[in-house]
Amino acid sequence: MALDSTFNWIFICVVMFFVLVRIILEQTSRLQKKRVFQFWQRVGLPMGTEQIHDSLRSRLHRSSMAALVGGVAGALVATSLLAFQEASVVSFTFSWLVALPAIFIGLTLSDVVQTLRDTLFGSPSNLPRMARAHAVTLGDYISPWRLRTAPVLLLIALFLAAGGLVLGQSGVINMGSFLKGMSLPFLLVAIIVGGICAVAAKKVLEKSQPVADALELAWDDAVRADTIRKLAQLAVLTAWLASSAIVIAILEGLQDGREPMLLVAMGQPLAMVGYSVVVMMFSYGNSYSYFRHRLWPEFTPYGLASKQDA
Repeated sequence: MALDSTFNWIFICVVMFFVLVRIILEQTSRLQKKRVFQFWQRVGLPMGTEQIHDSLRSRLHRSSMAALVGGVAGALVATSLLAFQEASVVSFTFSWLVALPAIFIGLTLSDVVQTLRDTLFGSPSNLPRMARAHAVTLGDYISPWRLRTAPVLLLIALFLAAGGLVLGQSGVINMGSFLKGMSLPFLLVAIIVGGICAVAAKKVLEKSQPVADALELAWDDAVRADTIRKLAQLAVLTAWLASSAIVIAILEGLQDGREPMLLVAMGQPLAMVGYSVVVMMFSYGNSYSYFRHRLWPEFTPYGLASKQDA
């Protein structure tokens, strides 16, 4: 277990180092311009004017800085939890079950708070609010299957937790082994985080959009869609980790401390693979441009779409 504790400390220190380096690099003009270019490629909207470019560059920079500061806060929380635990009881799972979620929660929620306090094009007091032709919903900004993945995973996690308790009561698994881990507390965290993400997404959707024309409104929608995407990713990530932690706890109960714990050893890498799949699920495909196809099909990266394209 001492070796696992050492690994966890190394992991947190490495993450903190890269975050601090990223904060320094965020101040460079080159990285800021590169982020705008990448965002433009992903969302598929025309840049339009220099004003839109400059506003987007400033907005993305503020968002990134807020997220990084939140990531540092999350890493510090994980460090505090690790420091107050005895090295003999800390396992390798702390890195992906506690440290990574804490960092992701800090990254995402700090970015969302910045979004709720900020605007892309000035302040609501000095710019008009362009009226929409129809009301928008969360389904206009993120695909239905991405939106529904977190609730489904939470239901699966609840079912697994109930199954684990039933198996423990019936003596099929060791109840002490099942309860001593972080699986049930993390299920509670996943439920709380899922609720916070749902409320925050609605707040983002209700936030006013002070813009001067349709293209500015489309870019404001791009930032809004990106924030909702991050919230959905966080909810799915915590729900997945809760489900996988409960499965591992059940396997540990089946093993009942016997060596070698092959099932548990296989479960941990599979959980990490699922973690990577969640990140990819919200990073590729139409995860960034879904809103454009729903709300702004007339726009392409290079201007208005032709009638043939539409």
